[in-house]
Amino acid sequence: MLKVEKIKKHFIPNQKYYICIIGAILIFALGFAAKALFPTKVAMVDIQKVVNSSAAVNTLKVEHQSKMAELQTWLDNAEKEIEKQTVSSKKEKLTKQYQQEFIQKQQTIQQAYTQELQRIDASISEVITRIANKKGYDLVLVKDIVLSGADDITEFVIKGLKE
Repeated sequence: MLKVEKIKKHFIPNQKYYICIIGAILIFALGFAAKALFPTKVAMVDIQKVVNSSAAVNTLKVEHQSKMAELQTWLDNAEKEIEKQTVSSKKEKLTKQYQQEFIQKQQTIQQAYTQELQRIDASISEVITRIANKKGYDLVLVKDIVLSGADDITEFVIKGLKE
């Protein structure tokens, strides 16, 4: 009976400590059991590398730069036209007109660029999903957040975009 009393005296004051240890052991064991029962195959993709090697993105960048250069040329010509005006009221009116046109042209260019980027992004996501399903991956993460433990499928995605 003395041994039981000693155990009670030791256990009761440290009850929370032992319960925490038992809980941690159970959680640890359940984690391993879940991994064994539900294995997860994880992949990662270097999105920046995919985007940089995308012909569609590179073409879009060149087109956008070209349109912005055209807009700058238009703006330079508009400024020259404004400078030619000698009457201040006509100068003001022309300035406002060109400012409105500039804003409209700039917004149109930006909207087209954004829409095309969204289309390309959807295409990249579709290729990633297709490759992940084909290769049996349950989860695909961005490479920047993965320290280790995932297969790199970046090159497969790059090839898939070219098809």
